[in-house]
Amino acid sequence: MTLDRKTQIQMLNILLKLPGLDVFPLDERGWNALLDKLYFAVYGETGREFKQDTFHFAMTRAGIARAQGVLRDLLPQLVRPMKGTDPSIKLELEKQWLLIATDQDGRYHRRYAAADGPTLITLSIMERVLDLRLTCRDFLRCSNPTCGAMFIPRRKPHAGRPPFCGKLCAGKIAAQNFRRKHKKKLRKVEQKRSRKRYEDKVSQIPGAKIRRRVREK
Repeated sequence: MTLDRKTQIQMLNILLKLPGLDVFPLDERGWNALLDKLYFAVYGETGREFKQDTFHFAMTRAGIARAQGVLRDLLPQLVRPMKGTDPSIKLELEKQWLLIATDQDGRYHRRYAAADGPTLITLSIMERVLDLRLTCRDFLRCSNPTCGAMFIPRRKPHAGRPPFCGKLCAGKIAAQNFRRKHKKKLRKVEQKRSRKRYEDKVSQIPGAKIRRRVREK
């Protein structure tokens, strides 16, 4: 299966965000949604089946937690320029399989499989990095301080603008900046809304009087 660049970047970004997730509190629905995302991130396919294959042996909560620990150590090293061609990063992997197939045109395709979370995740990340021909400079870090995830932008970032990993983080920071810029105006709007709620509530109580509003000096 041939994957286009946009799809490969999407797959890689899911894996790069993995260290920031807390997998243990997830309920069954959230857990299955995460497995579906990871299946797509590893294989570039949707429609994960609930069967006991190597993916499901690798992607247990404990397996993902161990992979997160490996990535927290690996990613900062991966984006740091290395000197020379000697290996600067060495990872000890568990048993893995290289699966080779051909399509109807006779072209070869590969897929990695492993029953170990850290092994499957790191193999998948490096496969995407090499296929996309990425360099250390291609990795960015999200400017949302509560996120800070590493990511690969789909388009060339605008010069002088802070990079964000997605619309959610960009929207949060934009909203914070707007509230900070218009703090006084928003406070007055909220005061009017609060006063209106108070008056509506008092008007529903028989005999109750609306207290006069003290004007700010």
